[in-house]
Amino acid sequence: MTVCPTKPMTYANDFTRTCVPTCPSSPNYYADNTTQSCVANCANGTFADSTTRKCVNTCPINWYAQNSTGKCVDTCDVH
Repeated sequence: MTVCPTKPMTYANDFTRTCVPTCPSSPNYYADNTTQSCVANCANGTFADSTTRKCVNTCPINWYAQNSTGKCVDTCDVH
C-alpha cells in the first residue's frame, strides 16, 4: 500500500502507482479520505461525487444521494 503526502492532500492511485491530488475519471475512481486512496466504489455511507472526484457524506446542492449505486446523481430515480 502506497502512503501519500497529506500536505497537500494526495491519494494513492493503484492504477498508475502514483500519488495524485485528484482521482481520475478514467478509470472511474473517487478519493476516499479514510483510506487516502482512489477507489472505484465509495464506502457505505458515502457517495461518489463526480464533480469533485471524492467520496462525500452529503452530495452537492441540486444532486441526490442514490443509495442503490452509492453515487451522487443529478436526477432522482423515483420508483
